[in-house]
Amino acid sequence: MAATSIMNSTDVVIQISEDGGTTYDIIGRATSASLSVSMETRDITSKDSAGWQENLEGLKSWSLSGDGLVTYSISGDYDLLMKLYVPDGDDIGLFMNDNVLTIDGIERTHTTQTFKAF
Repeated sequence: MAATSIMNSTDVVIQISEDGGTTYDIIGRATSASLSVSMETRDITSKDSAGWQENLEGLKSWSLSGDGLVTYSISGDYDLLMKLYVPDGDDIGLFMNDNVLTIDGIERTHTTQTFKAF
């Protein structure tokens, strides 16, 4: 039997450390996410269990999914390329102002929209 826990969150941040975990730099951010953690159990019931089922921890797993973005370090006129998906019906300008331009260190953005033509 597996035990599963689901946590929902906002403002998930992806960070990296180049000094072994003392300081971290933000390389990506999502505005919504879901973290699911599961643990299988092992049945250790024996004749000494007096009719009660006994279990121990087994395999653990987790998954993280979310709306959002991925960032790439690039060369040229810009430092980063951020690919993000705006929820259907959201205004792209408001989304950028409320979610991207509020990130520390972002001074300006250049927005290009892509379309699924086929």
